[in-house]
Amino acid sequence: MNEKALLTYLRAKLSPSRYEHSLGVAQTARELAERFGADPQKAYAAGLAHDLSKWMEPDEMLKYAAARALPVDEYERCDPKLLHAKISASLLKEEFGESDEGVLNAVRRHIAGSPGMSLLDAVVCLADWIEPGRRYADVPKLRETAKLSLEMALRDALAATMRVLLEKKKAIHPQSLESYNAIVWMIERKEVFK
Repeated sequence: MNEKALLTYLRAKLSPSRYEHSLGVAQTARELAERFGADPQKAYAAGLAHDLSKWMEPDEMLKYAAARALPVDEYERCDPKLLHAKISASLLKEEFGESDEGVLNAVRRHIAGSPGMSLLDAVVCLADWIEPGRRYADVPKLRETAKLSLEMALRDALAATMRVLLEKKKAIHPQSLESYNAIVWMIERKEVFK
């Protein structure tokens, strides 16, 4: 992946705040990777690219997904912005030559995680929540938990996401709940992401 070209693209396409967010996620992902044993460079690359397609309008996302035969579920059809993870991974591969499936999967899974997610997936997913620019009420506690346990911090981040969606009376993607349950069971079994 050509980092310079990716940074130029992000700066041109994303809003200044989204661009800063992407830099924050990349740096936070690198730090979490170093703390928990994932590949720091892969974490940085996935963090930098995780919102690569956030500039697209919902109808553009649906057209892009259809043109590339990307799977679109009923939740994504109702809220096409959820497609940005899949589309960002696709753009990263097509436009920037990223071939590492671990990096591509971490980008694909950064919104809701995935049962059986990898250590790299977990690092990028959590980094999106706790990067320095985030100001959500739960973030300070998540940052503290992340100093001790990636699993507990990600469990709590997914719980916070679902709590916000419930408060707003919005649908919760089943993958969020499946990821949450998988992490709860990991913690009960004293397992860690690998």
